Amino acid sequence: MDAWVWMMVETPRRRIRLAVKAFLIGGLLLMAGIGLANAQVRPDPCSTMTANFTPISISSATTTRIIAPAIAKRTYVCSMMLWTSVADNVGIVEGTGGTCGTGTLGVIGGTTAATGLVMAAQNAFIVANTGHAHFGTAGSEVDFCIITSTASQLAGYVSWVQAP
Repeated sequence: MDAWVWMMVETPRRRIRLAVKAFLIGGLLLMAGIGLANAQVRPDPCSTMTANFTPISISSATTTRIIAPAIAKRTYVCSMMLWTSVADNVGIVEGTGGTCGTGTLGVIGGTTAATGLVMAAQNAFIVANTGHAHFGTAGSEVDFCIITSTASQLAGYVSWVQAP
């Protein structure tokens, strides 16, 4: 049996698409490949740019803009920590209008606090700093906001970069 299959091989700087001829001979799989195309891989923005650091301190049930938009750029979250003193539902969203009130989309979970993170009292949500972007806004030129459901302290930080 023999067949042509496609494989994608990635290195930190290149993506190579291979056409591979696979042969099955006596139960042994042999493969021979020919490179067909390559393309530049976009570096992870959190590993190539200096991250910004924004402290978070919210004490009311509201929507708060944490990161303002930048022209033609998306927001990538490199690390984040949230801690709540009492049980709180927390929405992490993007949108426009200063407090994500227009075109709201969920970044983690849905578009409201009720459909976001459900945090128990004195618990934390942690996204460790690994040097890579963990999540980000789907759109460019949008605010990054947090919606809280209780009038209690939500504290933490977010480290982030903005890139195309």
